[in-house]
Amino acid sequence: MQGAAKVGALVVVFAVLLYFGFMILGKDIFGPPKARYYAEFADAAGLTSGSQVQMAGVKIGTVEVVSLVGPELARLTLLVDSSVKIPAGSTASIPASLIGLGDKALLIVPPKETSGFLIAGDTIKGTKAGALDGILPNPE
Repeated sequence: MQGAAKVGALVVVFAVLLYFGFMILGKDIFGPPKARYYAEFADAAGLTSGSQVQMAGVKIGTVEVVSLVGPELARLTLLVDSSVKIPAGSTASIPASLIGLGDKALLIVPPKETSGFLIAGDTIKGTKAGALDGILPNPE
């Protein structure tokens, strides 16, 4: 009987370690279901797998895969909480900064007027913001 208790305790410890291992890697086993979207950029600008996806400053998902589709096109696979509705016509923007410190996040920028929502599997047009876009209203 004592051997069975040791095996049971070992199984419980392994399950807890496995769960915390996934949490450290940013994968939540028991989290909400995710919807997969795609974003295409001429320049992925240092985004990597695991980068945050934000809308209105709130984390709504992560970048799952960054891949090269063509010589001038990068495609990002985004995993977004399925409870989040992304407005149709939104763009994906990579903010630039004068100082390249810290993690980069992909920002989903909704249009001024919405006319529905994207469905899982849709592709979002990507843009890269300039370094002075946040400081100057119209840098052109």
